[in-house]
Amino acid sequence: MTVQQECLAEFAPMLVPVGEEEDESSFRVICTACYKTKLVAFVFSSITGQWCVAASPSWSSLGTVEPSWNGLFRFNYVRGCFYWPALWRDKLLMLDMRLMEFSIVNILTGYHVQLTNQPGQSVCMSTIVDGAEGALEMFTLVAVYSPTTFYLHHTTRQNNGESPKEWQLKNVIALPPRCRYFTVGATERFLFLRCIRIAQWDDTARGLLPEDNEFDLFSLDVKTSELKKVCRAKHYYPPNLVHSYFGFPPSLSKPSL
Repeated sequence: MTVQQECLAEFAPMLVPVGEEEDESSFRVICTACYKTKLVAFVFSSITGQWCVAASPSWSSLGTVEPSWNGLFRFNYVRGCFYWPALWRDKLLMLDMRLMEFSIVNILTGYHVQLTNQPGQSVCMSTIVDGAEGALEMFTLVAVYSPTTFYLHHTTRQNNGESPKEWQLKNVIALPPRCRYFTVGATERFLFLRCIRIAQWDDTARGLLPEDNEFDLFSLDVKTSELKKVCRAKHYYPPNLVHSYFGFPPSLSKPSL
């Protein structure tokens, strides 16, 4: 399959979890391609065995411009929608898999405006999670310097017509000290964090000296804010290409003993 010739800036494949009404033996793969003037979504169906162009909007039709850096590899899947939080600092890209339509979600409203204007701290990463009663919820990882400590700011935005579509604070969670954290995704009701233990901070340069060549992976229960260690593993590169999936069809699931 080909599209009109244009310089390709980024290309990212993703497996679509099986929906409740879908055949458990089938699966779909979606590939998003970022070009200078447009964004294209290619979808493969195991039922037809073919690829098709599902959506191809221009950046201008979405009311935005081409991202200045690559971020398609960081995504979240919530209730039939893909979200990309790393393309711009003030908005999210969303793909509704039921309608096969891209749209933009504004980040800089309500509490998020205050969060980005605080001195002595840096907003690191944001992750969309599955909220209660149709709300869209987000965890934003923030580093506060001198001394450096990481916090998760849990915010929510109602999607119904009765409430204003502004982000409101639900909770602030302090993460264990002497570590640097990265969000690596969210699935169902859990947020996953990668943690590098540090031997020494350089607050002037905002750098770190790792304690060893390993990292910890933590899960955070979205409802209870309970943090649990999942595993410890060796460092790998690139460091952020970790995705958690639920809902694999039996044909792609790991066989049980």
